Amino acid sequence: MDIINTSSTGDETETYKYKRIDLASDAIRLVYLARGYRTDPIECRLFETWLHEIEGVPYEALSYHWGGSDRDAEIILDGCKAKVTNNLHQALLHLRLEDRDRILWVDAICIDQDDEKERGHQVGQMRSVYKNAEQVVVWLGPSTDDIDLLVDRMNEMREYLIFSIEDSEISLAVWEKFWRAKDLSHRYRAALEDLFSRRWFRRVWVIQEVASARAAVVVCGRRSIPTETFVQVPSMANIKPKKHIQAVLDVMPGPLRKKSWWDGKRDLHTLMVKFVASEATDQRDKIYALLGISSDAFDNSAFPPNYEKSFADLLRDTARFLIFGTVSGATEYKLPAITMTELIQDIGRVRRDAAQWAVEKLDPASLSQFLKYIKLGSEDERFLWKLTAGLSDARLADSAPILLQTFGVPDGLTWLGNLIVRGGVSVLDILIDHGRVFAEEEMYLFIRMAMDQKSNTLRLLLSRLKRPVDGSVLKSAGESGDPLIIGVVLDHYYGGSRPAAPDDPGFQNEYNAMSRLLQSHYLKRGGINVNVEMFVEAVRQGYDGIPKLLLPSYHAPTVNALLKKAIDDKDFAVVEFVLSHSRYPVIKDVLLQAIETGRCDIFTTLLARREVLGLTDLADLVRAVAEYQRMPTVRGPMVRLLLRCVGAASHALVWDIALKNALSTGDAGLLSILEDLKSKDGNIQRPERGSESQERVDWWDSD
Repeated sequence: MDIINTSSTGDETETYKYKRIDLASDAIRLVYLARGYRTDPIECRLFETWLHEIEGVPYEALSYHWGGSDRDAEIILDGCKAKVTNNLHQALLHLRLEDRDRILWVDAICIDQDDEKERGHQVGQMRSVYKNAEQVVVWLGPSTDDIDLLVDRMNEMREYLIFSIEDSEISLAVWEKFWRAKDLSHRYRAALEDLFSRRWFRRVWVIQEVASARAAVVVCGRRSIPTETFVQVPSMANIKPKKHIQAVLDVMPGPLRKKSWWDGKRDLHTLMVKFVASEATDQRDKIYALLGISSDAFDNSAFPPNYEKSFADLLRDTARFLIFGTVSGATEYKLPAITMTELIQDIGRVRRDAAQWAVEKLDPASLSQFLKYIKLGSEDERFLWKLTAGLSDARLADSAPILLQTFGVPDGLTWLGNLIVRGGVSVLDILIDHGRVFAEEEMYLFIRMAMDQKSNTLRLLLSRLKRPVDGSVLKSAGESGDPLIIGVVLDHYYGGSRPAAPDDPGFQNEYNAMSRLLQSHYLKRGGINVNVEMFVEAVRQGYDGIPKLLLPSYHAPTVNALLKKAIDDKDFAVVEFVLSHSRYPVIKDVLLQAIETGRCDIFTTLLARREVLGLTDLADLVRAVAEYQRMPTVRGPMVRLLLRCVGAASHALVWDIALKNALSTGDAGLLSILEDLKSKDGNIQRPERGSESQERVDWWDSD
């Protein structure tokens, strides 16, 4: 600011220079606005004070739009002529009181705008300046008749609310009483739209100024209204302000502040996005004006304003802060040049670029330190886990433990499996330290991934299983065609080491035979179901040790599938072997299949291991026996077997079902069997007469 000393002698003048305040303290300047009448020149006096001692100084902070850089108006400051902008001159003219001086903080007067060091120091304290003010005075410029009418009506409502109810929020009833009565709503709307068009709403600095205020008043011409009333009017007038204007209204002192976005997330990047349309003469102020009200950059030590830096350097510093939380952290990463648009719209990509560089380039210790700085969201973390898929095994082994320690266990079995399979023991140990318990199906997925990638972690993963792997893993091993993988999988069956004792050549032979079955026989046959085919093949070739090892890993459906296949192939040795070494009950379908063999001995053995059979199941079995024509002589023994395996109460039911079937088919042989059973089984009683049983009663009575 040009200050012209009028106390010099003659016609000579000299430019006044500010005396620099103590930049190592919280010193500020305040200005006395001397009392005076409208036609008097504006006189001001500066004095220095400190924010930590400000409590006893009742000052107000001015929030206004500079109105351009031209300083065409004059005020008197400490006896000197000072050039100020026309808008500031108008503000001081309207704010000056006739009966007393007024203490103000005005940035254009209280800060030496030509001293960049002082400017940066004072900007860093502006939040405290506005927060400690008794009130913030928002100067919107000269008034109009409609604006005067609007403000007068708002003040009437405010007074009504003060004297009538405790709640200061405008109700619909109050609105109707004061606004609709005189049918002036069109003028109110025009006045509001005029106010919202004022450049003050577009100035970036006003956001911090009103957001920091404890109380604020809007002044337009000679009229004023508290912000807690002003901010409620648009919604009552059914006016929807533009987004950047509404964002400013939301942060003004009043009821909206506690209900708006301001009460939630307001980190620096959120503020930059929300106020992207705000204006500043100095482009650096689009960032510096938001620091003090952000939740993460308000501390000057983290991001100090510095007007000695170029705008390009400031953008780079801002990017570094948004990525690392500090301007000085992670200096080993050289950020490329960045634009304001990229900062606002694409900071996620910039952050991920930095993270990718670190994962790909830094040693483990440096990476760990780097990741402590960087601020990553869940999307960024998922990006890093995907990134690990393209790392070399050596690089992954270095970086995966650091990523796990920093971010915890990732979601998604494929990513997790990739880390375990390629990261090895160190990764698995970290996961266990995190308390991660893997389900059996997860471990099987990781094992198959290890086989696909021919990973040296296969043996490690197998060792973490609580029981032998199932047939699907054996099949995958065989399909790999890799003798090493097959050997590792088979070692797991034999307790972790290949049997090679010289006194047990038979067992070693079985091991080798199993390997051949896996590697060639089933691979050539297109990957037949190993759970069934391999077992049957092994028994056929006399390798009893292999089936004994396989059976404990089979579930009930697999065991019954084995029995059905063996019965189909008439491999009764396999049936007997399975029944001897399996604990699972035999299902009805297997029994039905056994009937077709005509082997009473097999049927007897299977019946002894049957699952619990309901009446419907028994009926199905009896019908199957009754309809069996290939070897009629076995039907009687099988029916007797069925009668023997059911309770006394069910004897009559089984016999009755068989009789019904024999009569319907005219099967004389079966009827003869039933006649014999009738005479020898005391549990069988004469059927009760009824429409459905008449034929059977007649047969019974015909004797």
